[in-house]
Amino acid sequence: MPSADAGTDAFVPRTDSGPPPPTDGGGGCSGALMMCPSGCVDVTTDRYNCGFCSNACSAEQVCFGATCTSEPPPGPVNDTCATALTITEGTPQTFYFAGAVTNHGPFTCHSEYNDVTYVWYPSTSGLGTIDASGAGVSVDTVLGAFSSSACNSTSELGCNDDYTGVASRVTLTVTAGVAVYIVVGSYNTMAPTDLCQLTVSVTPA
Repeated sequence: MPSADAGTDAFVPRTDSGPPPPTDGGGGCSGALMMCPSGCVDVTTDRYNCGFCSNACSAEQVCFGATCTSEPPPGPVNDTCATALTITEGTPQTFYFAGAVTNHGPFTCHSEYNDVTYVWYPSTSGLGTIDASGAGVSVDTVLGAFSSSACNSTSELGCNDDYTGVASRVTLTVTAGVAVYIVVGSYNTMAPTDLCQLTVSVTPA
């Protein structure tokens, strides 16, 4: 692992040239996602489409800031429920567990490690679905949903480990505009540079 004072010299960008990352959605993708052969992706973090479609990083690299690098990304800002990032329907969030610590749990369904947090304000009332999986790779996740930023057992709305394969899913009744706090943790010793993806959706009542 590079020393702390290695600075940006520790980063090893690929020399491949290609178009710059998009500033808005294209091909029917929302936000800044780009339409690639595998679907709508975030080219700033997708290791298989880093910077532009089909630009895959090598096995020992991750995609950070649209650049393939052998240096793990910095710790996530959303490491606690107090600093949860907002997620909306139709806009998947991709992230790494690198640098995260275990701030929550154990969940009622399983212990978890190195978790990150999001908050969702459903656009409509109905049956909500929260999915946590790997983005292009198999990532073993544990997923919890909570009614408050305390994100503890007394506010837990649902919890799941291995809904399908090693991916996790929580379904629950949601109310439009009422916050649902989401904690995604790694199962145990998964590689911290494996890219994960979180999605939320709601079926109106």
